[in-house]
Amino acid sequence: MVSTHRKTGMNPTSFRHLNYITRTESGRLCLSKPNGHPIYAYDNIEYDRVSSPEEVVEVITRHLDASYMSSHYRRNHSHKRVHGHVGLCVVATMTSLYLLNDDRFVPFSCEDQIGIRHWWFVDVVENKTFDLTGTQYNAEELEKLHRSGKPTPYYGWGQRPATRFLDLMSSIQPTAVRYSTKTN
Repeated sequence: MVSTHRKTGMNPTSFRHLNYITRTESGRLCLSKPNGHPIYAYDNIEYDRVSSPEEVVEVITRHLDASYMSSHYRRNHSHKRVHGHVGLCVVATMTSLYLLNDDRFVPFSCEDQIGIRHWWFVDVVENKTFDLTGTQYNAEELEKLHRSGKPTPYYGWGQRPATRFLDLMSSIQPTAVRYSTKTN
């Protein structure tokens, strides 16, 4: 029998984003982004866990800007909607999940009315939604998205973190340490 993730109905192995996090000897967290296939190196960031989703929302929205938008989104979708947080929902959501490092927080997504997938995260224990870039929608659109949304594993290859996630974490935590390691 396969178990399901708390309240999402998904197999817990569907969400592998936390598999890239380890704890260092000093107690900090380390997010490692594999590079290449086969893997030839890792980009790493050692950082401090953020204890509350409210704190994560506040600190990420304060640092979020268009420099963290993916090149794919910038090339294919940025002309479809004008708003300061357009194209930033994935980086905001996934960075939040890495900073929180707790499987009670699950990424959700839903395609919006113009065909673009919107992302947010849910505390599945408290059944509370956190949408860092939801202000790009009016209240009716946002409610419809959240009602229709489904738990969604990150789409990156093998759910590997993107470099822009590490970049945002670096800007949020000036004490974070970035470094690369090579494989043998």
